[in-house]
Amino acid sequence: MPSWADASSRLTDFAIQKLNSTFDTVSKAMPTVTKYVLDVTSMNCLVNILQGLVMLIISGIMGYTALRLWKYGEEGYTDRHEFSMIGGVILGIGCVISLIISVVILIDFWSWVGIFRPDLYLIHLAVQKVVH
Repeated sequence: MPSWADASSRLTDFAIQKLNSTFDTVSKAMPTVTKYVLDVTSMNCLVNILQGLVMLIISGIMGYTALRLWKYGEEGYTDRHEFSMIGGVILGIGCVISLIISVVILIDFWSWVGIFRPDLYLIHLAVQKVVH
């Protein structure tokens, strides 16, 4: 009859063997995983910058439309020129708000760092998590 010491020893050997094989597998996959993490990080930062550019384009279109509506209202191209001018003011306010949002997104230093140096960006995120 096997003793508890033999069973415990075999179980410990089995666990150590499985842990060693797991560590070997992880160490072989680590360079690929690191590359993918850096690629995903730079893509996320690029998406942030692209969102800022889209907001900038939208604010430009809104500004142009607001100016055209205001002009139509002033020159009396429509019968209800006050509605045209009110629409121009509303679109102008929306233009200013979207312009502010896009500028805030585009001047974010860490988004630009994340595109070109994702390793530094990840270090910055880690330090932020520790500090806050």
